[in-house]
Amino acid sequence: MSQTPARARGPRQTAGGKPRRAAPGRAAASRAPAVERTRLTDLDRRLIAELQRDAREPMSQIAQRLQVAESTVRHRVNRLVDDGLIEFMAVTDPLRLGYQEMVFMTLRVELDRLRDVAERLRALPHTFFVGICTGGVDLLVGAAFRSKQALLEFVTGELASIPGVLAANTSNILEVVKRTSAFGLILEDPPSA
Repeated sequence: MSQTPARARGPRQTAGGKPRRAAPGRAAASRAPAVERTRLTDLDRRLIAELQRDAREPMSQIAQRLQVAESTVRHRVNRLVDDGLIEFMAVTDPLRLGYQEMVFMTLRVELDRLRDVAERLRALPHTFFVGICTGGVDLLVGAAFRSKQALLEFVTGELASIPGVLAANTSNILEVVKRTSAFGLILEDPPSA
């Protein structure tokens, strides 16, 4: 059987290329917040670290470096994806793709409409991040636009027409200095109480 590198398959496909559950990305954002932290084995942690280093590397090479069978690596990756602990995606830089305006907006929203507003914003093609916050801001929204005019039309049109939005503050990103989705891992589980 030929070795299929991780990059040749879609992130939600089995080793045989069959589709798996829902697509990653926006669908994953609608999951309920985790109440309990998932316990990871030492192998899970090492595997995630390898994938964060280079998720396109063939599973056979990762297995060799971790000194386990390739089938073990494939099984663990599939379980981590199914459990929502990892996902695969191509991350782009909107400013380098011709989008002139990349912004983060802080919104104040009527609390009884908070989730509705968040869902409306999540569904828009301009947004790449929507998060419900604590403190003086109710929502943090990341979005990209082709021009200042498109941003203006969004703020004065689409955003202004969403019921429950009370105020918006927009900050333009001039240059992306650091962006990563590879968060550090907790190396071991805390001792049981």
